[in-house]
Amino acid sequence: MSANPAPPNHPPLGDLLRPIKHAPLLRRMNGIGLTLAGVYREPTIAGAYYKQSVFTVLFFPVAWGAIYLVKSTGNRSWSMYGTVRGGDFIRRFGWGGYCRLKASILLETAVYFVFGAGLLVLLWLFLHRG
Repeated sequence: MSANPAPPNHPPLGDLLRPIKHAPLLRRMNGIGLTLAGVYREPTIAGAYYKQSVFTVLFFPVAWGAIYLVKSTGNRSWSMYGTVRGGDFIRRFGWGGYCRLKASILLETAVYFVFGAGLLVLLWLFLHRG
């Protein structure tokens, strides 16, 4: 992850985007830890989108962190352009945009949970085959 001053082709955001002092330490093992989740795309920003840091337990979000404007650089890594406070995000994109970001987080973590639970069931079936 790297912190960059401004995304390419980005319209002025005024006080919305705050600088990043350092990238967050994203670590998650067995569904427990800090990750970037969800996606909210703004059509005026080419290639960049908003993700939120989330602490998960068994892949379910239990604590919400900062909202980041990021651009994927491949292999689950991102360039981070800045953070946005929740209230500022709501003022810019409305409650609809905020709820879409949260819904995408819940959907993404639910998919991870179902995939992980499916693997556990397959493992259990393999170990208990008659």
